[in-house]
Amino acid sequence: MSASRMKPVGLSKVKCYVGKPDLVLAGDGRCDSPGHSAIFGTCSLMDVDTNLVLASNVVKVTEVKNSHNMENEGLIRSFADLLYDVWHLGKSLGKKLTKAANRKDCADLQPWVKSIKNHLWWCAGTCDGDVTQPKERWMSILRHIVNKHEWHVASMYTVGNADPR
Repeated sequence: MSASRMKPVGLSKVKCYVGKPDLVLAGDGRCDSPGHSAIFGTCSLMDVDTNLVLASNVVKVTEVKNSHNMENEGLIRSFADLLYDVWHLGKSLGKKLTKAANRKDCADLQPWVKSIKNHLWWCAGTCDGDVTQPKERWMSILRHIVNKHEWHVASMYTVGNADPR
């Protein structure tokens, strides 16, 4: 595998994940030396279908209780890195919305900035692996902003609280 294929990439940067219902991961943890004297451990997560390394972390033994816990901590950090991309998206969205809301013609957007960011987190955190839910839930914010809380355009949701039909 070439060095460029080993570079960790975030999920938001990989277009092949859009609309993909399942993500099959393989993980591996290694220590710098065998036995109980390891100082550093690494853990990497790779997408089995694309062979892309999605996250990789190094853990020093002083960061955990003992060398046996390095692999577990590396795995926890690698999973956290995958979620971190949603945080980056939310931060970027917030900056763009705030910039737009500071314009005179978009001042009405200002009270909505925090709610829109929270809505993004809700969409990502409650989809239960369904790729249709986050998109439809995300689009529902546009209706809320203009004070319309019932609609019949989405395939799964027709009311403002986004309960499935």
